[in-house]
Amino acid sequence: MISLPAIGRCFFAISMIVFGLQHCVFAVLRTAGIYGPPWIVRSPLVAALLGLVLAGTGLCIFVGYKTRAAGALLAAVLFVYVVAIFAPRVAASHATPVPGRVALSCSAYAAQHW
Repeated sequence: MISLPAIGRCFFAISMIVFGLQHCVFAVLRTAGIYGPPWIVRSPLVAALLGLVLAGTGLCIFVGYKTRAAGALLAAVLFVYVVAIFAPRVAASHATPVPGRVALSCSAYAAQHW
């Protein structure tokens, strides 16, 4: 019988492979006048390299080849992605008003103090 952690590892690895292929497809195809995924404001080369890293580490985790090293590389790449790309965009968008942000903040505050 297959254990639950093995099934979870397979689902995680498959999702990383799909995300990597999605980055590569977006990097190759020109969609809506931009190269790369819409959530990455960089060159298509960066999107393709990120896609290869995601797909490669997902494949290594799936087949069980150097799983710890692949997991460490994946964690480092995702951390750099969040710090270099995602966090500055969130910080810049925080100053601009977004409809519903007040309601979202109030509901999060209420849920926190429930």
